[in-house]
Amino acid sequence: MIEACRKALMDRRGTAEHAGMVLAYLLRHQKDGPTGGIADDRGSLFKAAIRAAKASQGIYALALRRWQAEVRLLGSSAKTVEIRGRLIVGLGDKGVLETGITIHRTYGLPYIPGSALKGLASHYALQEAALDKERHKLLFGETDDSGYVVFHDAWISDSSVPACLAADVMTPHHSKYYSESAAPLDSDTPIPVPFLSVTGEFHVAVTSPDWPDGAAIGMNLLLAALRDWGVGGKTSSGYGRMYAI
Repeated sequence: MIEACRKALMDRRGTAEHAGMVLAYLLRHQKDGPTGGIADDRGSLFKAAIRAAKASQGIYALALRRWQAEVRLLGSSAKTVEIRGRLIVGLGDKGVLETGITIHRTYGLPYIPGSALKGLASHYALQEAALDKERHKLLFGETDDSGYVVFHDAWISDSSVPACLAADVMTPHHSKYYSESAAPLDSDTPIPVPFLSVTGEFHVAVTSPDWPDGAAIGMNLLLAALRDWGVGGKTSSGYGRMYAI
């Protein structure tokens, strides 16, 4: 067993108000084994992160109201979308755990980066909406030229904060196939991998100051992509599907 946390921080879980800090710094013990380090302490770590997220609701609500006022001043097309099932963004991010999650550095709550939403809408526009290249360039830009439409980070609804993080699990049946390219066998042992996923509602905003119709076009593409494809990881398993409400 490996001690993964400084002794001075061992008792900080009960007072933490930032889920990202909990996940990054407060893992107490980790098992040193052939599975790559399954954390024996991970269950209680996730519970502490869920508690920390709840504790940050008050200050986050104020920040959310400020953000909403700012995007309104920019003439945004704004919508509230609801997760149907679960969402996981940043599952492959590096950290002390085998799995990651995208957490706002300031407020310690899950969010969806605008870059992820833009990439999703851009790909959907080409594959499903059959958008011509010229209009696609106007909306999303190219490597050397920005587009007219800005996809802002999606902020979770403050009413969703108390239950926004939930314990989840995936169970690879052939771990050596993925880690060592070994042939999968019926005798392989399934290894459950716990992780945190997200539930609730998000506020999404798209702005286009120099093209009045651009924000509405971008928003329609984004909503269709969220509904049909989903965003984040494990979308082939139904994660990340979101619907306007």
